[in-house]
Amino acid sequence: MDCSQGDLLAATTATIPAPLKSSSNSRGERSQDTLPPVSQPQRKRFQVRFDREKIRSLSGSDKVDLFRDYIKCHQADDALYVYTILKQNDLNVRLKYDDYHGFFHTLITNPNKYRDAINTLVSDMRRYGYKPSDNFLMDLLVCCKRCGDFDTAMSVYDELKAAKRAISLQGYNALLDLCTHHGGLAQRQRGVDIWSEMLASSTPNFCLDSESYRIGMELFGKLSNSSEVDSIYARAITEWKKHRVATLQPTAAASRIHIDNAYLGVLVNTAQYSRAKTLFDRYYLPGAPLHGDKAFSLAALRRTLNILLKMCEATRDYPLAHVYWTDFTRRGVHPDAVAYGRMITLSSHDLVLAQEYFEKAVQVHGADANIRKLTKLRTALLAAHALSPSGDIKVAYELYEGIRNDAGGKVPRSAVGSMVGMCLRARDLPMALGVWERAGVEGGIVLGAGEEKEGREVREMADVVAAYRRMWPGQ
Repeated sequence: MDCSQGDLLAATTATIPAPLKSSSNSRGERSQDTLPPVSQPQRKRFQVRFDREKIRSLSGSDKVDLFRDYIKCHQADDALYVYTILKQNDLNVRLKYDDYHGFFHTLITNPNKYRDAINTLVSDMRRYGYKPSDNFLMDLLVCCKRCGDFDTAMSVYDELKAAKRAISLQGYNALLDLCTHHGGLAQRQRGVDIWSEMLASSTPNFCLDSESYRIGMELFGKLSNSSEVDSIYARAITEWKKHRVATLQPTAAASRIHIDNAYLGVLVNTAQYSRAKTLFDRYYLPGAPLHGDKAFSLAALRRTLNILLKMCEATRDYPLAHVYWTDFTRRGVHPDAVAYGRMITLSSHDLVLAQEYFEKAVQVHGADANIRKLTKLRTALLAAHALSPSGDIKVAYELYEGIRNDAGGKVPRSAVGSMVGMCLRARDLPMALGVWERAGVEGGIVLGAGEEKEGREVREMADVVAAYRRMWPGQ
């Protein structure tokens, strides 16, 4: 909307909802936040349109009003643009706690995109004397989990502990997830300490949920502590049974499957395949999701299928994978792109079949218009060629170049490993070195053609040459 400076307020407020109310004072002291949390964002119904080129010519108060209008309408990009101008003009001193609070909840709808802006916002709040509420900090922890910001999350955690402020279950789950999936042994050990805190918590109404147990099992699985994983699973099932009795829900298997899936995933990730198969047999018992001819909890079963196919991929057992695939799809489970990718790789014994899975996946998931999905599927097909004795290096290289072009040069490490492995198998060391050098891989890769021993990594160009000499001694 084109409008003059004097018509700004009339133009922008005519189509926006009434401002949200809050119980805070001007310095941010509040007993309870009333703005919507990140888990329940308001539906986007209206938009403020204003020519960006005219914003800098607005008065200070109009700029602040426009910033607030953008927040009310959840227009993160526009709000961030105006906020940058406010800071440049030293106008952010006019902002109140609710402005920062609303801006924060607008940005955390996409924490990966606005990670730096969120950290800057929180820093600015503190600089101007506004103390984030407990709910604000809990949402910040969840935001950190979603964008993988371990350092910021631990800083918030240390602040809360030093101030002896309570941490909600949602906040603890976020911290535990970060310690489990981001970083190495030191971070996971800190996760063990956080898990112990969660078990010993005396906070009123604090009770672990299925998400807590899931992450706990994954944490101790990564630490190769099978006995603790078994203990957590047993405790989770006990709590689930109590809840089912207390709520009079005899068909609560829909919630149990998330616990079983977590345990199944840990067993597969730790190569306990026999135990994983035994556990999966329980999915067919009366009351379980796969009992009878139909199935329920289809979204959870999609996760189950992915776990089972991961096990089959590790053992290169296509016949068993085909049994799982056929049974699950017959019951109405729609495999996602990850599952299709695993079936493509598992079909390395028949590249025509692998190509059929690839084309079906592209059709079903519209992967030709989704670069990320297409890259994953091409990487899987490349792996199938690398694992197959009849793999065609020319076809593989075309796939690799397609991946490279779509990814802007940032090729997945697994794709680099597959391509380098194929080049070595074809006795083309110069091509292998060229692929490696051009990829600029950070860290190591595992060759994907099966010639190298399990777990052997190629980390430097010299390792590529050494792998070639092991494969072709005397050349």
